[in-house]
Amino acid sequence: MKIVVSFAMALLLVACSGNNGEKVVYNGRLESDIIRISAEVGGKIDTLNVQEGQSIKKGQLLAVINSDKIQVRLTQQMSQFKEVNIGQLALKAQEKELNAQVKLTKTTLVKTQNMVASGAATDQKLDELETQLEVLLAKQEALKIQEILLDNKKEQLTSTIELTKISLMDARISAPLDGQVINRFVNIGELCAPGMALFEIADLSNLEASIYLPLDLLGEVKLASTVEVSVDGQEEAFKGSVKWISSESEFTPKTILTEETRTTLVYRVKVEVPNPDGVLKIGMPVDVTL
Repeated sequence: MKIVVSFAMALLLVACSGNNGEKVVYNGRLESDIIRISAEVGGKIDTLNVQEGQSIKKGQLLAVINSDKIQVRLTQQMSQFKEVNIGQLALKAQEKELNAQVKLTKTTLVKTQNMVASGAATDQKLDELETQLEVLLAKQEALKIQEILLDNKKEQLTSTIELTKISLMDARISAPLDGQVINRFVNIGELCAPGMALFEIADLSNLEASIYLPLDLLGEVKLASTVEVSVDGQEEAFKGSVKWISSESEFTPKTILTEETRTTLVYRVKVEVPNPDGVLKIGMPVDVTL
């Protein structure tokens, strides 16, 4: 389950309007999309390979859930699958034998009909052969039904086995992307249920900051426009770019600004800040200069 967590709802306008060419500075916090990794199968945590704050690569094994019960279930299902194969082989042998009996009975029946016509055989013998042929043909139909039933059972077992194999793979928790472990919610030996959160990870190579612009400044900001992002403790500003501009206005969030400015209609703008060296962290206060 992917949860987008925003660590700052809005940024504060702290300078002039900018209509006369002066710079406009907004204050806020960095944020990122945080992905919550949950268990897809239940069981005891056997292995944990990462700690909070650790950098990870896509596909890296994060944890292993005990899968002994799943493996036993798979073994049982494979055994049932073998039994179905054996049953199909037995049916083929019966079918081969029955086909030979039907062929022989039909041949005998034709000869007997000729003998009855010439008076060399009785009608009773002919009736017995006809009844015998009907029984054999009925057995052939029954074998066909059994073959269909075994085919259906084989298909069901094949699907069940595939699901069990998927469960075995799900017991191995791997990273879906490059990033960093933000939170780890379990320890070795703990039991987890399907859907239980195990980790929260985030890609910190690019962070975002949201700013809120009044209408009179909105026209001065374009998509992909370059902005400066300053962080306390860093002498040089970071280069960012405008990633998204809202098409709808909203009231300034109540968590910031004064009571008067909370009723101001503003437009939300997202600024993307590259973070290749990992200097920037989620929740850091920043100044965005337009």
